[in-house]
Amino acid sequence: MRLLVLTFVILCFGPVGGQERYAVIIQEIMPDPSPAVGLPSPEWIEIRNRGNATVNLQGWRIHDTNGSSGVMPARILEPDSILIICGISGLPLLSAYGPAIAVTSFPSLDNEGELLSLTDASGNVIHAVHYDPGWHTNALKRDGGWSLEMIDSRFACSMKGNWVSSIHPAGGTPGRTNSVSGEIQSPDLPLASRLYTPDSVTLRILFTGPVDSLQATAVAGYHIEGLPILGAIPVGPLFDQVQLDLGGAILPAVVYRLNINGQVSCDGRVTEPAVLRFGLPSDPPPGSLLINEVLFNPVSSGYDYVELLNTGPSLIDPSRYRIGNRNSQGEMDNLVPLSPRPGLWFPGDYYV
Repeated sequence: MRLLVLTFVILCFGPVGGQERYAVIIQEIMPDPSPAVGLPSPEWIEIRNRGNATVNLQGWRIHDTNGSSGVMPARILEPDSILIICGISGLPLLSAYGPAIAVTSFPSLDNEGELLSLTDASGNVIHAVHYDPGWHTNALKRDGGWSLEMIDSRFACSMKGNWVSSIHPAGGTPGRTNSVSGEIQSPDLPLASRLYTPDSVTLRILFTGPVDSLQATAVAGYHIEGLPILGAIPVGPLFDQVQLDLGGAILPAVVYRLNINGQVSCDGRVTEPAVLRFGLPSDPPPGSLLINEVLFNPVSSGYDYVELLNTGPSLIDPSRYRIGNRNSQGEMDNLVPLSPRPGLWFPGDYYV
């Protein structure tokens, strides 16, 4: 990573290996069971078969950011049926609440939120959710003992707005219909929000939500003047990114435009077309990145910020640069990346 020293005193549900994606969903998560409200202490998740066919769970797994569980045993999940999944030690306690199975190496569910995915015996992603403690209704429930429940399974791929704290007096509803089950308004359609270029022949599109992973593979849905597109690969497990493999190299110092036809959201709705700029990032010449504005003493509900301006000719990836200040010894300190993710910062644009 290059050091930028700024002296600052600054749907169509598609079949997946014989099993439709989103046919079986994760619909309740208990990552922080302590202090207990009225349920046992083990962590658990609950899945539901929202499809029309029976499903044999043999060989299925639960994954988190640290790895995978052991395989699930042979178990038939009937349509519209619910199953609790937990670790080996939790099974005797949780089986009293409804049908339950245990898996070895059940993921340790992070209280601060993480990405969970459910895969079938062939490793295909059936459902994924990146849960967040901020989805809880209030601070009391965030402190533990309350599960997060999905509200509307019609929008199983939607995250924020479709999950909320359980309202059951016990703190959750393992093995039962979710206490918050109901209908929500259609979530916002996923928008193509930004692009970045991992290398000169690859382009990555980031959407604000999941897109249909089958429709997104259609190369005809994308167009770049002067650059052929060889393939489009949706990126799991959330499918909120699509990788485009290009038939030619992106030229330095050239700004291209990617035209994206209306994509299909994961719940079958069609998005609006979009046009996004991109190019190949390069190192900026000295003095071309300026501190343009600083707020160091905001109101009590506000935030400090620094506004930067790219005055040079270079297209920049902000994740390659860091910002910080100097300590009492005059040394650079508190260095953080301008962005935690790759991106593109165009000439003449501001960056906050």
